[in-house]
Order: sequence, then structure tokens, then C-alpha cells
Amino acid sequence: HRCLQKSQWIPRSRRIFNFLLHGKIHSTVPAVAKFYAVPTVTFDLAVTQKKRRYCEGRTFKASSIMDTPTQLEAGNEADSHMADLERSRDSVMQSRDSGEETHDSQEDSEAEGVCTSGLEHDGKFHKYAYVEQGFTSEIFKIEIENFPKYTGYKQIRKRLRSLNLNPVKIKKGVNSNWCFVTFHSEEEKQEALKVLSGYVWKKNILSVKVAKAVKDPIFRKRQRSSTGDGADLETKRQCMMNMTLEERLANAVTPLAGTPYSEQLQLKHRSVEDFLRAAAVEIRSGYRRPPEWLAQQVEECGGMLCPLEDIRPSPVQTSYRNKCDFSLGLDSDKQPVVGFRLASYEEGDFTVAPPDSCIHVSQLMKDMAKAFQTYIGQSALQPPYSPLTTDGYWRQVTLRCTRSGETMAIVQLHPQQLTQEELVAEKKCLVEYFTSGEGSKHRPHSLYLQCFSRKTKEDNKPKYEHLMGNMSIHEEMLGMSFRISPDAFFQTNTAAAEVLYSLISELVTTKESQGPSIIYDICCGTGTIGLYLAKMFSAEKVIGVEMNEQAIGDAKTNATSNGIDNAEFVCGKAEDVLSQQMQQSSSLATPLAPPPLGSHAQRVVGVVDPPRAGLHPRVVQVIRSCSAIKSLVYVSCNPNGALKNIIDLCREQSHRLKGLPFHPVRAVPVDLFPHTGHCELVMLLERAGAGAASSSAAEQIKTLLQD
Repeated sequence: HRCLQKSQWIPRSRRIFNFLLHGKIHSTVPAVAKFYAVPTVTFDLAVTQKKRRYCEGRTFKASSIMDTPTQLEAGNEADSHMADLERSRDSVMQSRDSGEETHDSQEDSEAEGVCTSGLEHDGKFHKYAYVEQGFTSEIFKIEIENFPKYTGYKQIRKRLRSLNLNPVKIKKGVNSNWCFVTFHSEEEKQEALKVLSGYVWKKNILSVKVAKAVKDPIFRKRQRSSTGDGADLETKRQCMMNMTLEERLANAVTPLAGTPYSEQLQLKHRSVEDFLRAAAVEIRSGYRRPPEWLAQQVEECGGMLCPLEDIRPSPVQTSYRNKCDFSLGLDSDKQPVVGFRLASYEEGDFTVAPPDSCIHVSQLMKDMAKAFQTYIGQSALQPPYSPLTTDGYWRQVTLRCTRSGETMAIVQLHPQQLTQEELVAEKKCLVEYFTSGEGSKHRPHSLYLQCFSRKTKEDNKPKYEHLMGNMSIHEEMLGMSFRISPDAFFQTNTAAAEVLYSLISELVTTKESQGPSIIYDICCGTGTIGLYLAKMFSAEKVIGVEMNEQAIGDAKTNATSNGIDNAEFVCGKAEDVLSQQMQQSSSLATPLAPPPLGSHAQRVVGVVDPPRAGLHPRVVQVIRSCSAIKSLVYVSCNPNGALKNIIDLCREQSHRLKGLPFHPVRAVPVDLFPHTGHCELVMLLERAGAGAASSSAAEQIKTLLQD
């Protein structure tokens, strides 16, 4: 890696090496000279966790070194993802001319209710057919160019709203002065073109034009196949067709099921090692002059950011999931089925298979899924919902279960053109089926219905309608009882969650102190982590923050039912709640009030367990700016999503990131998801210069808010 960075090579070969470096793929070829000595080079790649699932164990070849660098052949790799990444480096400018965005359109389309279909048109696959199937903001898209340098998404949104424009979606090019903006209607689009054309923003005259809708992902995939670029995709498809249904299902949901569990743990441990090495490189690049602690720690840890302990295994490896989201669709015989999809939307296969052979799903859930499948097969609402055409009704069944046998079911239905009377009749039939009908043997303790039409950023998530049974279920864990509502987050592997929470309590304990005095449980969910720590250490106060209102209600109930009276749970954005809480706590103490945060009598610890995307940047800024928080435990179910957070927590002070940085001290992976490639990563970070004098947290928060 260093050899490539410091060397010069011929211009036509530069792009392939930049591709390898920027993709954080480290070649094992000993010297650059070797690249020029032979016409064909074989790279044995040691990849970071970000690319591991695409190329682990593969051999990538580049044709003659004088040839176009994009001629990458990915040995046995089915997705040809690496070649796509190389091509995408030059596709940004092309996408601007065609109106096609370079991001993953599938997720954005689903977020808006876009009915991307790739349907045939005049005998051919029509790349924009989905815009004819119903509402999609892709129809009403414009491109804005030449806005001021360093303008971000928030500034663009704020400026558009100040001009009385209401965008649905904004997509900005990376390090560019152009963006795509979509609207709700043709009238709004035309109004935006009129208002923004020639508009002057900080001496920059904006240029606006109509942009085309993004191409259907299925069409693009099949287009690559027809031109030969997607030959590997077709190879994968043929390979999948030769598998049995059980093998295809296992490959889709539990890809490591055929690997011994000890080897699974080794693979996950190596993946975390790669992440920590990548994090060390990124954090070091964020310093003008890397500090001694970082250089020393990286050297002592073999290039990793901090010491990595052995992965903690899951106590149970089969039937461990307490929550499953089952898709409703058609099986290979075109019959309604409740189960898991065998492939992604982009791969063009919408077949659903029953979960009978899934080793991570309990028999109780399998029986309930079968009961719902029987009902849907008998229902007058046919067929099941199709993501291809957006026709159909039954969309998804979410099942929860506890170790005591309590069950909850949430059925998601697309009402289409049903009248209110027809919808009420169907609800009545569903309740009768589980109370006095054939499904009474598998009657859930709690049953909800969620009517789903479409999701947009302006709409709230569809509400849950309670149909029968209890309003919630309860789980016993670590000697405590926790209430779980339909929309509340709870770890999907209860036994492994006990290992995770025990580890967190171990990390927050120091030699000088038996435990923290103040605990900030950020993204607290139902309050499990904060309440467990409060019970373990008799903390003076636990402050939990969560945006989900149902989860906050569960957390308050859980505190009461477990006899914990020093916990406070607040519903709201973490950055807003933390700012308010820390300003209040940093005020001068009265004779009857506890001493202010950051005093010698108290030890303040933050615990964050964010969603897969990580913490909002504003939350990281607030945590950095509060000098009272000396220790932080970061729990991540997706290290890739956490990378930017870790970098910002550890990089040197700046105008944006005030307060002393944190130092990573320990990293411990925990396997909550046996037979898959995922695991939790828990990191302990300690504030740098904890003993040095610093300004009060209130002053720092006020300065941050003023900025």
C-alpha cells in the first residue's frame, strides 16, 4: 500500500492503482516494478470489511497493464461489483447529462413508494416503465447547477424552503456544485424552474434544467447482461437455478450456515480487524500532525486503531431470532406464501420461500407463519402485494416472540382501492380466523394491522391498529422484565443480548470507580441498556433519549416495573435533548441538588446504540462539546455505518468539532447473528486529557448552539 502511494507509474495505469487505493484494497505484490515487468498481473487481495463480502477469497485480474484499467475480471465473483465501482468513478459527469443519479436508486425508490418495475414495453424492457405505474417524484425532477462552493444538503433544503419550494428529495453530488431535486407535482416542478432560473446565490447564478428519471435497476442489470458487462450476474443466476430451494433460501438469509461456527467467528473477527485498520488510516489522515498516542497505539496493535479482544460467541446458534419480518409473495409455483425472498429486487427474482428450513427461526415462528399463509390463501384479497407492479394486498408479516412463549403479529396490508366497509370486513375475518377458526391453535397474544400505501419523506410511518389480544408482550432478561410494543426496538437475539449488556457493564467499570454516577443512554429503545446499568451500579441518574414514542413509553413502564426510580426517558432528537439536559445539569448545584456534571464527585458515561446508519453528526458534535462525558461506549451493528462517527469522535479539535477528542481504548465484537456475516462491535472510548482543566459544559454547549 505504501509502495503504491509513493511511486509514479505511467498515466494509463494510474486509474487502476487509484481504484485499488481508494477502495482500500491492499495488494500483496511486493514491488511496483513487478507491475511493469509482466503483461498480466494477478492481485491477491486482502480487503477491508467494506469489500469483503464482494471479494473475499477471490482473485482479481487486470488484463495487460497498458490496457484500459477498467478491464477488471473478477474471477468467480457473481456481482462484478468491483468492476462496477471502477466504472462509477467516471459516471458522475455522464449521470448529470442523462439525469441519472449515481446512488442506489432501489432504496430511494422504496422510501418514496416508487413502483419500479422494469416492465416490458413494446416487447422490450422499458427503462422508465415504473413512472407509468403510479406516483413517483422521479417524474418531477430537476437539476440545479452552480450553487456556492461547500454548500451542503441542509443549506440547499433551507434555501429552497425560503423560496416557498417544497422538495420531496434532494440528492447532491459528492464534492460538487450540482444536485437533483424532486417535487410532488408538475406544477411544483414548473414553479421551481421559474423561481430558480437565473437566481443569484452568494454571487453565483444558478442554472436549472429538467432531469430524466433514474433508470429502473432491473433494466440496468439486464442491460449489463445483454452487453456482456453483466456476464457474472448471469453466471450467478444460472448457479442459483441449479440449487435446491433450501440451498437458495439458506444462501439468501443465512449464507454462513454451512460453515462451522468456530470458522464463522474467525471470519467475523478478521472483518473487525480490517475495520479497525481502515479506521486507523482515516483518523490519522484527519490530523495535521498525528499525535503520539495514535502512532504508538497503531504500532502496538498491528495497524489497528485499538486493542481487539476475542469475539464473544452467541450462547445459542439456532432458533435464536425473537423477531422476523416475513415477506408475502408467490412461490415458484405461483402460490401465496409467507417467508423470505430468495433474491434482491435488482437481481429480478421476486420468489418467496417458506422458512421451514431456516435454522435461525424458531419452530413457534414457523408454525405461526404457516398459519398466516393458510389464511392469506383463503382470503378474498388476492394476490399478495407485488413490488414489481405494486398490485396486490398482503405485503408483510412481522412476528415477535419471547422466551416465555408470548407472541405478537403485525400484518401489513396495502388497501389499494378497498372501501372502508371492505377493510372492516377483512379485519373481522382475520380476528375470527385466530379466535375461533383454523388459526386458533396459533393465536398470537397480540395482533396488529398496519395499512401501507406508500412511504414518502413527508409522510409519517403508517400507524399500528390493534385488532386483538394484549397491547404488548414482555421479555425476561438479566433478572429484569421488559415490555415490548410493536414499533419498539429490542435486540433480536435475547441470549446474545445478555452477553452484550454484560460486556457494556464491564467496559464502564474502572479501577477507581465501581461504576458511573450519571448514564446517558442515547438511542435507548425500550431502555434495556440504561436500566440494566442503573441496576448494576446504583447510578444516581439514568437519562435515556429516543425518537420513537412507543419505545419511550415502554422504557418508562420498564423502569417502574423493575423498581428503578432514578431513570428519566425523553422522546426527541438526541442532539436537541442532550443539549438541553447537559445545560440543565451543568448549572450550579444547590444544597439539595446533586453536584454539577463533570465534578470530581460524579463520573458521567455515555452509551450509544444507534441504528445501522450511525449517529447524526449533530449528536457527535454535542457529545464532543460536553467535557463532562469522560467515557463513551459505542455499540454498532454495522461498523461501516459507524466509521464516520468514530472518526469524528477521535479527530483533533476544529471549528465544527469542539472539545477534546476521545481515544479508543478497547474493541470487542459480539456475535448476535450466527450464520450471517454480521456482528456487533462494542468500542470503549476515553476522553483525551481527562484531567486537564476545561471550560464548563454549559459554555461549550452555548457556543456550539451559537455557531
